Order: sequence, then C-alpha cells, then structure tokens
Amino acid sequence: MNLVLTSSQERALSEIEQILLETPTVPTLIVLQGLSGVGKTTLERRVLETHPELHAVDFNDFRVKLPSENGYSLTTLIPGEEDYSLNKWNGGTKTVLVMGMTLKEATAYAQRSGAQEKDQEWIAQKSLGIPLLIEQIVQHHLTPGEATTLAVSNLLKSFGLRTEALETYARNPLLLKPFLEILPDRQCSNALLGGYALKDNPLTANMTLVLRNYAALRARNPSEPSPLLVAKKSYDIYQALAERMGAAFEIYAAVTQEQYAQIKQSLRLPPDANAFDEVARCRLFNVFPRKSMYFLSCEGEETLQADFERGDNPKVASGMNYFKKEHALTSSSGGEFYFAQDDHGGLSSHLKTSWMVESLLQQLGIPYTVAYRIGSQPHSTYTFSPEKKMMVAR
Repeated sequence: MNLVLTSSQERALSEIEQILLETPTVPTLIVLQGLSGVGKTTLERRVLETHPELHAVDFNDFRVKLPSENGYSLTTLIPGEEDYSLNKWNGGTKTVLVMGMTLKEATAYAQRSGAQEKDQEWIAQKSLGIPLLIEQIVQHHLTPGEATTLAVSNLLKSFGLRTEALETYARNPLLLKPFLEILPDRQCSNALLGGYALKDNPLTANMTLVLRNYAALRARNPSEPSPLLVAKKSYDIYQALAERMGAAFEIYAAVTQEQYAQIKQSLRLPPDANAFDEVARCRLFNVFPRKSMYFLSCEGEETLQADFERGDNPKVASGMNYFKKEHALTSSSGGEFYFAQDDHGGLSSHLKTSWMVESLLQQLGIPYTVAYRIGSQPHSTYTFSPEKKMMVAR
C-alpha cells in the first residue's frame, strides 16, 4: 500500500526507525501519540508493513494481551488516554509525537478533498491541520462556525473531556505546539473557555463521532438526512441548555404524508428488535431515547403512539393535545408528529435525543414548535421557520 505521509508523519517514521535500531532489554512499547484524526493509524499501518514482526497493541480492546517478551510493540494513543492506558503497561515506553499538518499541507489537502479555492485556506485554519476534520468540513459543507464547533469537539475527545486542560490550552494556545502546527484561532479558543458545559453539549462533545457515523450510514442509506442543525440559533440554544444542566422537551409538527413516511423511516417507528440497527438515526447519536414518547399520524396511514421503552400508550395523544392547546397549535397538513422526553437526569442522553429529532425536522424542512423545560419550570419555546432557516422565540 502506497500511503502518502505528511511531514510530521515522515519525522515520526524516521524517529521510529532510529528506535528500532536499538535492542530493548525489557518489553518496550512505542507510543504514537497525537490528537484524534491526525493520522496515527495511517502511520501505524506503514510501520507494520515494513516491520511485520512488531506487535500492535490496542488498549481499547478489552481482550488485549500485553506482550511479556523483550522486544518492541506499537500502539496509538490520544493525550486523554495516556494515563489510563499506560497504567496497564509494566514495560518500557518510547513516545513518538504525531502532529497535525502545516498550513501549506492542510491547504493542499483541502484542495485534494474537493474544497473550492476560495475556501481552502479558512478550512485549513479551522481544521487545525487535522486531516479528518478537513474531510468532514468539506464532505458536510460546514460553515466556519460549524467548523469551529467541530474543532472543539475534536479537542474535547482528544483530551478525554478534561475541561481544565482545555481551558489552559485556550488561554495559552502555544501549549498545543507539541501537537499542532496550526494553533486554534480566537473563535476556537473562546469556545474552549466554555468549561464544563462543553462536555455536556452534544454538539461539542460528539460532533466528530456523529459525522463519522453519518458517513458510514450514508453508505448504506444515502437518503438519511444530515445530523447537522440548519438554524444557527439552535447551536446557542443547546449551549445554554448544557450550561443549565439540560432540559426536558416537547416537539410538535404538522406533517404531510411524505413527511410521515420520512420520519417513520428515519426514527424506526414503531421501535422493535431492529429499531436501533446499523442504519437507524439513533445509532448516529449513540443514544437510546429513554423516557421518550411519540405520536405520529396521517390520513390513510397507521397512527403510532407509544413509549420507546413500554410500547403502545394511548395516553400520548392527550399529552400532545394539551401541548397543542397550550401553544395554540393546529394541523392543516393531514398529519401530526409529537415527540416528548421527560427530564430523567441523563443530561447528555436527552440533549442528544432532542438534537436527533430537531436536526431531522430541520433537514426535512418541516416547521415545528419545541418547548424546553428545566425541572418542572418552562424554560423557552421556539418555532422553526424553514423559509428563514431560523428559530423564532414564541
């Protein structure tokens, strides 16, 4: 396999070759360390091609067998995994850093990934020189603001959600020099100062994983709508909810027969043994919508009303009708969709569930009303306008 390496990967490869010239006196682990998506696995494949005698160690595999004989082994770790994973290792270690790309390399990579010439430089800057992020920015047509969120998500993942470390790096980006040639810009640094709320915000804590899952899902189901939110205001709403420790929510939309079919397909309604299979939207967000209920109906179609955990529940309709009356909502499209989730203390779970549903409705261009609640108190209510691509406060 002819893999094209970055300048950082080439330096790391040269360093590994120098290490291998020495004969270890104890089992020794060569640790390829770097941020998520910089190309550690690509480099590992290259090393294993030329040195098949090396043993690859995957600390994420609970069945991993650590070598006990003298010799070299190879593994990849992000900074957030180092303390936990190496606690299992009793031998020697040699750490080799794999950095992100230079601005010139990242700009060229953006071009090869299909970015337009006018966008290549800002994509390179926002990506922090991380190949995976460049691919995701280009593939999903992210805006500069969304690309900033993606970079924050990657840093959160890379440092194991240790927000105290992220705040240190945000205040002094030069401390990231061992890992990055392209340092975070002011927008990224300011976002990192969000502190503990960041790790509970499903957008910042999960965006890189969700987009990776979406790419895999699209290979099986090309019609699945994007997991990204269309309304810019939604990003601010979710950050505010994360800072307030989340919220229960209720969503109502009038739907057409076509939209009924799209929602039923994407959310796998009614849920059954295959509800969370590899092409289900729940899998995108790695969420099981506990304490959730839904109502979906349309003229000439089956009426579905149930709890995700307990099945059919005819009381869901009364909850929907109360919500409609409370907010003066009506349906003139022949169908209705209602989704609600109680506040059950699982902050990350119910924020991801509401993101899953709202992104679906926004991508399908369906107007809807959503009400968030903190505990038993109303928090905020918005209506999505597909024409304006905006969330309008009610």
